[in-house]
Amino acid sequence: MFLFNAFNAFINAFNAFNASLKPALFFIFTTVAKPVLFFILVTITISTANWAGIQFLATHCAKWGWLGPLQNLLSLGSPLCQFVNRVQLELATYYIAIWTSAAMVTVAWITSRFTAAGITGAAAKIAKAGITETGTATETATGTGITTAE
Repeated sequence: MFLFNAFNAFINAFNAFNASLKPALFFIFTTVAKPVLFFILVTITISTANWAGIQFLATHCAKWGWLGPLQNLLSLGSPLCQFVNRVQLELATYYIAIWTSAAMVTVAWITSRFTAAGITGAAAKIAKAGITETGTATETATGTGITTAE
């Protein structure tokens, strides 16, 4: 009976903890995991489509081997090969743009988290101290106006 009561108490405590954890997990999923999973899905999709385009070009438009340059003379102006080549090029450009955007969004998100937590950078600390860009200290809120020029 003791083991049953202990196990039952453990299950009740786990359920209470799990119920309190659900809102936090939902918040984490919606703010962090969902965009990250979407980014991973988009990058994998673009990478796979780019790979398929390159495979098509290598198989049908620019074959390997000694006869490849001769066969390329016939397929170089093919509208299908030109289309696949253009799509592959645009996918590669889009892939770079996505990584650049992801880097900028990540930096902005980290900066906003630091700002929300009250952690600010050196520029904010300098502004609070009353030091201007010219190297002069101006009157501060406490009234200790030391004015020094370089």
